[in-house]
Amino acid sequence: MSGEAAGTRQDVPPPEAGIDDSEDTRPPPTTGTPESGAWFKAQLADLEMSQSQFARWLRARGDDRKPQTVLRHIQRMAAGQARVSGEMRVILNMMRQGRRNALERQAAKVEATSQALEVPDDA
Repeated sequence: MSGEAAGTRQDVPPPEAGIDDSEDTRPPPTTGTPESGAWFKAQLADLEMSQSQFARWLRARGDDRKPQTVLRHIQRMAAGQARVSGEMRVILNMMRQGRRNALERQAAKVEATSQALEVPDDA
């Protein structure tokens, strides 16, 4: 076995190499953080939606859980008590992008209309 003892590898440090998992204060991935709660609330504010409006929006689009359960989960995410799932992050980002695109289209229409209504200077 080319000089290595069975079961050991050169690139993996031994446990006594200074790695101490007891100092890791990060919450486990199944819990939320104050930062994720703040991010979630900021996304809803950007969309101009309340937590209950967002719960109704999710229910209208196929969330088959009880309305109280959907709202409670949203409240927990906003409080940082529950993790904001990747799917929820995608939904919120898609909603924000859709709103941004709609506003850009609306601004382009207004610009085109105002240009069409402009009176030439030589008239």
